[in-house]
Amino acid sequence: MLGDPEGIKYVDLHGPIDRSSFRLGYGSHVKGFVKLGKKVRIGDGTYIISEDSKVIIGDDVIIGDNNVIKERDYLPENKSLDIIIGEGTELYNNIVLGNGIKIGKNCKISDFVKFGRNISVEDNCTFEQYANIAKNVAMGSKNKFYACTIGSAPQEGSEDQHEDTVVIIGDDNLFREYVIVNRGSEGGGGKTIIGSHNKIFSQSHIAHDCILGDYNEFISFAALAGHVHVGNYVRISGQAGIGQFVNIGDYSFIAGQAGVTRSVLPYSIVGGNPALFKSVNRERLKRVHGEGYAEVLAQVRETFKIVRDESISDKDLVERLRKLNTGPAKEVVNFILTLPEKNKKIIRFRRKNLEETLE
Repeated sequence: MLGDPEGIKYVDLHGPIDRSSFRLGYGSHVKGFVKLGKKVRIGDGTYIISEDSKVIIGDDVIIGDNNVIKERDYLPENKSLDIIIGEGTELYNNIVLGNGIKIGKNCKISDFVKFGRNISVEDNCTFEQYANIAKNVAMGSKNKFYACTIGSAPQEGSEDQHEDTVVIIGDDNLFREYVIVNRGSEGGGGKTIIGSHNKIFSQSHIAHDCILGDYNEFISFAALAGHVHVGNYVRISGQAGIGQFVNIGDYSFIAGQAGVTRSVLPYSIVGGNPALFKSVNRERLKRVHGEGYAEVLAQVRETFKIVRDESISDKDLVERLRKLNTGPAKEVVNFILTLPEKNKKIIRFRRKNLEETLE
């Protein structure tokens, strides 16, 4: 019955049970519609309770002591959500898994981790102590989470107001201690999206409805307000603050403690409060383009010669850039044309009075 591959069985097992194919420790209880794979090991004081749904545990899964799998949920619509734990996954001690959890193969879940409801985790993810994956989160593979909170409600309105909003995460991201990522908001699209290969360092905040691309770095205490869009290969330095509806272009760099209320053009370095243009991001271009760096840099400099021309207004900038017909110029044009209606201002100059004069 315990390892039957044909289907799920109703079981009511109390530890200790110690067999070659299955171990259930002292004080542990497995009850309900459960499928247990081969060589499953469950420690002491662990409860696996299936009410109106199923719990499926793959082969070679190790579950430690004092865990609660299938946290009781008094809402009828949530009681039927299944829990699936993929083969080779290890759960340590004092872990709580809510309803509607799907965990892939070979994941590592450390002590005192909590999963709320509707969490999907692909293979080879790691959750260090005290990670909190709150609700409605779907993620790819090879992500690593320290003691952070992912999928909490937006900091506006009530929890119930944003019940069905989500966080979507790609592959191979790093979330360090005390990072907070909010779900999308009901009136703002409902999705917070994080791409792949991003590094988000301690105490950074990604607010509701943000969209992040790939290969970005967020240094400690970086803060993104709602509806911020970040491209690819961007670095946001420590204690920088990004205002609502700001877009950050590819290959850009935000200096430490910058206050950014206008969108940052691709290839830019900006800093100060309010943030102003400093230079083009040569180092990032060199890293990404390697041997082709010099040619791309020349085109970027040609583009920004027009961007920084004080005789050209924001209104006329796009038409002037189109005449260049180079890759970087086209990227900047596309960036400007896709800015959100609520904030079409961009950072162009090194002096604040010019930003205001040429709008």
